[in-house]
Amino acid sequence: MISFEDLLGIAGETEPEARIARAVRGLVEATEFRAAAATYAPGGRRPHELVFARGYCAENLAHLRTEFVLHDEQYRAAAEAGEAAMTWDRTGFQHSFTAETWLKPAGYRNGASLAVRDQGYGELGSIHVNTRVESIPSASLRAVHALAAYVAALMRQLRRRDELGLTPRELEVTRLLAQDASNAEIAEHLGLSRSTVGTHVESILRKTGSASRAGAAVEAVRLGLA
Repeated sequence: MISFEDLLGIAGETEPEARIARAVRGLVEATEFRAAAATYAPGGRRPHELVFARGYCAENLAHLRTEFVLHDEQYRAAAEAGEAAMTWDRTGFQHSFTAETWLKPAGYRNGASLAVRDQGYGELGSIHVNTRVESIPSASLRAVHALAAYVAALMRQLRRRDELGLTPRELEVTRLLAQDASNAEIAEHLGLSRSTVGTHVESILRKTGSASRAGAAVEAVRLGLA
C-alpha cells in the first residue's frame, strides 16, 4: 500500500494551493480520518481562507475558519504555544458547541486540530481532521504533524505572495516568465496587447525587486509558480 510520504512525494502540482489539497487528500486516503480541512491565515488576526476541505458541511467550515481558529480558547492556547495537535479526548472538545452541533450529528467521534506555524512568520494556517472511531492511533497523529510541517513550507510561499502584492494577472505573467516566454508569447497566451504585458512585467520586476526577467523567473520558483 502506498504510504503517506509517497503520496506527498508524487504530488506533481507546482502551485502551493494544489499541493496542499493533494497532501490533505492523501492524509484522508492513507488514514482512518474521514474529514479534513486546511486553512491559510493571511497576515494579522482575521478569518482564515479555506484551501481544501473534505467531509464537512458548509456551516461547519464557516465556523471553523472564523470563530473557531480565531476565538476558541483551547485552540488559541494550543496554537500560540505551538503545542501538539489538540484532540477531542485530550481537551474535552466532544462536549463543545461545534462538536455537538455539526460533528457528532455527522457521525464523527474524535478529531484533532493543529496550527501550522513558521519560525519567521508565526501562525500560517491550520489543519483539522475528524474520524468516526473513538480513538486516534498514534501513527495517524504523527501523520497529521507531518502534514502540518509539509504544508508550512507551502504556506510560506502564499505569505510571500501576499507580501509582494502581485495581482492575479501578474501572477499569470510571472508563471509564464518562468517558462521563458517572450512578451509576444505571453500576450498571445493571455489575450493581451504587448504593451499591456510590458506594463505587467515592469510591475513584476519592481514588486519582486528583480533586475531582470531571469530574476523574476527565480522568484516565480520561490513562489511555487514554476
